[in-house]
Amino acid sequence: MTFGLKYLLYGIAFGLCFPIVATLLSAHLFSDAMTIEAMLKSQLSNPLLWMIDTAPIFLGLLAYLGGLQYDKLLASQIQEKHLNALLEEKNAELESKVKERTQQLELNLNKLTEANQIRTEFIATVSHELRTPLTAIGGAVKLIKSNTVSKIDEQGMELISLADRNTKLLVCLVDDLLDIEKLEAGKLQIASEKHLAFNLVKQAVEMNQAFADTFNVNIIFNDEHSDVQISVDKRRFIQILLNLLSNACKFSLSGSDIVVSLEETDKHLRICVADLGDGVPAEFSDKLFDKFTQVDSSNTRSKGGTGLGLNISKSLVRIMDGDIGYYPNQPQGSVFYIEFPVV
Repeated sequence: MTFGLKYLLYGIAFGLCFPIVATLLSAHLFSDAMTIEAMLKSQLSNPLLWMIDTAPIFLGLLAYLGGLQYDKLLASQIQEKHLNALLEEKNAELESKVKERTQQLELNLNKLTEANQIRTEFIATVSHELRTPLTAIGGAVKLIKSNTVSKIDEQGMELISLADRNTKLLVCLVDDLLDIEKLEAGKLQIASEKHLAFNLVKQAVEMNQAFADTFNVNIIFNDEHSDVQISVDKRRFIQILLNLLSNACKFSLSGSDIVVSLEETDKHLRICVADLGDGVPAEFSDKLFDKFTQVDSSNTRSKGGTGLGLNISKSLVRIMDGDIGYYPNQPQGSVFYIEFPVV
């Protein structure tokens, strides 16, 4: 039985019994003066006495309402205790799972770190080991090409030229691997100095013209700001521009022009390399600067490379406080640009 119902029953019982007991008591005390019936009528006819007699009933009703609230409070406390116990149980279960997952993640992280360290050391070792024989092969091929050792017939010279091109390609691949490892390890040294942008761009264009000839494309350098200076590492700046130019050569249509231009805007100098090739597919544009990414990544692709050039260029540009980007050329082709603050 609830507290509210108990209090109500107590109030009704006292409210009914009180006038009867009071009447009996009066009859006992004043039996000579009045009869019991007269006393009872007197009790009920007197408003004050009637209120006194029925007061326990109203008090019982109030106690009933208070008891209902107390019952609700008691039920809430019981429910709260139950929920707290359930919550503690779930928290303990969750803590156990989190601890288990954390231990597993730490184990996986340690394994991943160890594997990455092994990969880094392996690539660095292989790259350094490759450079030594490649340098020797390249030097020997150059000597043979220059007819310093002995004269080579036309067919032999073609084979030597093929070996020379592939040796240079391997050297570039090894350099890319070394650069990406140094960049990831934060060990790549950058020495920025003030340079005339015109001189750096002109040098890069001249260095890449022979490569452009192999694809039957021409590099045109349009300069309008020859006195503009930028703060960059000369060697790395030329490396970035050579990468953009070589990509433009490889993907340009035979007989087309590659236009290199300088644009000064808002205290920045932008160097643009525009080609008239097939352009970059829309679905590929967001991945252009990712590692090991190429538009044609199949085993039968006609364009060589590791897919590291643009990623390395992006990292180098950012280290020198610059920016790099791409947008479609009009009416066709691509425009890659690098941008640095004017100093």
